[in-house]
Amino acid sequence: MKKLNPFFSNRIFFLKQFIIIFVLVSLVLGVIFYLYNRSESAITITKIKSNQKALVLAQKKYIESAIFAISRDILFLADFIENHRVYEHRNSVLFKIAELNTLALSFRKGKYDQIRFLDLDGMEVLRINYNKGEPDVVDLADLQPKGNRYYFKDSIGLEKDQIYVSVLDLNVENGKVEIPYKPIIRFAAPVFDNAGKKRGIAILNYLAQELIEGLDFFRLNDEYHHMLVNQEGFFLHYDEKPNSEFAFMFPNSEEKRVSTIFPLFDEYIAPHDEGQIHNSEGIFTYTSVYPLQSNWKSSTGSTRADDDSEYMIDAHDYRWQIITYVSNSTLKNSRKGSKNVLMLLFSFLVLAILAAYVIARLQLQKKLSAMEIEKLAHHDGLTGLVNRRFYIELLKHYLALAHRRKNKLALLFVDLDRFKPINDQYGHGMGDYVLKIVSDRMNLSVRDSDIVARIGGDEFVIILNDLTNKEQVIPVVERLLKSLKESISFGSHECSIGASIGISIYPGDGDDVDTLTRKADMAMYEIKKSGRNSYSFSK
Repeated sequence: MKKLNPFFSNRIFFLKQFIIIFVLVSLVLGVIFYLYNRSESAITITKIKSNQKALVLAQKKYIESAIFAISRDILFLADFIENHRVYEHRNSVLFKIAELNTLALSFRKGKYDQIRFLDLDGMEVLRINYNKGEPDVVDLADLQPKGNRYYFKDSIGLEKDQIYVSVLDLNVENGKVEIPYKPIIRFAAPVFDNAGKKRGIAILNYLAQELIEGLDFFRLNDEYHHMLVNQEGFFLHYDEKPNSEFAFMFPNSEEKRVSTIFPLFDEYIAPHDEGQIHNSEGIFTYTSVYPLQSNWKSSTGSTRADDDSEYMIDAHDYRWQIITYVSNSTLKNSRKGSKNVLMLLFSFLVLAILAAYVIARLQLQKKLSAMEIEKLAHHDGLTGLVNRRFYIELLKHYLALAHRRKNKLALLFVDLDRFKPINDQYGHGMGDYVLKIVSDRMNLSVRDSDIVARIGGDEFVIILNDLTNKEQVIPVVERLLKSLKESISFGSHECSIGASIGISIYPGDGDDVDTLTRKADMAMYEIKKSGRNSYSFSK
């Protein structure tokens, strides 16, 4: 059975998520409108409360999904730095490739003010500056020591796969808050080499203005206000009073705490994770967002001149609160206009569609990020075929399956003929192109249920599963040989290769990975000795 095209698979996933979320929101709206027929005034208040609950929930999901996506990016960056051995200046080719690919990452993502790698002393080894959409690589002479920065001190002790997340604050340059204000969250992850030795820290400076502006997307009415508050009770975002934002970055900021404007905050909102309050001021709806997962770390990141303290924050202490506020005067105006049922219905319908669309998109992005990471771990970067490590896991799986079903299984060891002269004569560019063409031809020559893997430079293995007799292998092998003999064009050049194929059969030739692989390899070498471009079963 053919696999579903990834494009259609992702569309179906998105559509399912959208329908589920839309149906759930629509059910809530249906209940609200049913209650409206019984009490117009009560339903108006209930509608606004439900609206605000849905709003803060959607904003929370939006923030959590954004943080998750960045956490995947920082882990990917750490793995990328490790794979390209950026910490080793001896390999200038790998380092240049790393620079170019990191530059591309900055351009494509468009949300990281800086992408950096710091060595164990805090010295920058690689830095990409975003420059408002025109990213560039910082010259070696302009790289700076960052060993005294709080985020380096707090993240250098991280273990494998741990993530550091700084507080959300304003960027500071030369000891002063940068103008115009630039909200930043720093994400860091340790980089280890193949021997398990820590080599430094990968850092992403996330432009958090994108996160803050994203919250405004959920606003339905200019009279409904919302806030994002940190664990110290300061505004990170307040649409009604922007001049109160990030007051903790400056001296004498106590009068700009949330509790100064809303006295109920300290007693009724700050001590709780979520809830809703309807009092003489209006309706306050709030929920909590925890940027840290259990294995992550953070610090205060304080930049105030009068506060040099730095201490680690655990996952429970690092908290933001999303708060929406609808004043009583706004509620009165809403009740006066609540007779227009069609307008209310239309507004809720738009809310349902927007919330369903945004959350479904975020879920799809989360799925695609996970799929991308899994593909990098299990597939060859050049050809897209299964790599050696994943091939061993798959062969074990299919051997167990063949044992249960009492079927046969064939393992084909394929070594390309006359491939080395192509690299020597035309260069690795053509060699890589030939490997990609060969990989495509192999995939087209086998069934969808069979597995093609690249285990070396020009060495491949193919798992033919669910066989009843070894004669079923011969047509497949002959198709492979015929396909691989066809000439390959590369610009003005043309070449022709072949393949030597050794075959081992389960259970006759063995019942484990090593035995089957070794016997198929030996059979392949017999063909190499006797003239190439043919196949042989293990004897």
